[in-house]
Amino acid sequence: MMTIQQQAYELIDELPDDSVKVMIELMSRMPKATKISIVSSPMKDETSKERKRAAFERMKKLRKSATEHKIEDVEAARYDAVKEKYGAFM
Repeated sequence: MMTIQQQAYELIDELPDDSVKVMIELMSRMPKATKISIVSSPMKDETSKERKRAAFERMKKLRKSATEHKIEDVEAARYDAVKEKYGAFM
């Protein structure tokens, strides 16, 4: 089995010089691979916790709203709403 680099070398070898120049130009403009460091900082954790808490509160509010409107089957209501809005595309 060939590696990705070996496959790329084979394909480049088959190209004419003008095409290789175009490929070099394209590759030089592509974003380079960067290392991603996953380090959690306390500040990010607090922000994340606050966002999760706010999302949970919104969910509770939506559930309460659903019971006020007597929506028993939320999935069926969602399907009906989507069908009503995007019915021509379904």
